[in-house]
Amino acid sequence: MNLIYKQFKKSRLRPGLGYNEEQIHKLDKVNFSHLAKRLLQVFQEECVQKYQESLVTHGKRMRVVHETRNHLRLVGCSVAACNTEAQGAQESLGKILDRLSHQLLQDRTQGPPASPPAVAPCPTPKDLLFHMEELCKEMKRLAFDLQDNNRIIERLSRVPEAPDV
Repeated sequence: MNLIYKQFKKSRLRPGLGYNEEQIHKLDKVNFSHLAKRLLQVFQEECVQKYQESLVTHGKRMRVVHETRNHLRLVGCSVAACNTEAQGAQESLGKILDRLSHQLLQDRTQGPPASPPAVAPCPTPKDLLFHMEELCKEMKRLAFDLQDNNRIIERLSRVPEAPDV
């Protein structure tokens, strides 16, 4: 196409074309316009094709975004339901701990009860913590005693027996 255009420009610059040359010049001009139209048509077809491909790609991506958004909404609802359930469980545990701590406090202040109450009140978390600390100390003492007993047993097993006389 560039070659035809250059030839067309050259021939236009020359003054006075002959009849045959003028016909060839007109033919080149027609060929050039036909070639330009064909080139424009191919370019437009390519643009339309690329545009349609980009629309398809965009549609696929938007579908994925939509599915992801719906999935995230479902996950959010599940998390909210789990959170509500966890809060309910936490409240129930708090009530139970309160009743147990209250019961332990009453047991300590009253001494041994004559008859067990129908519903045991919950102790306070501070009482439970204090009780757990006491249990931990007792378990440490017990572990120390067990280790001490093991050491004594090991020492006794190492001592050679006296030969019978």
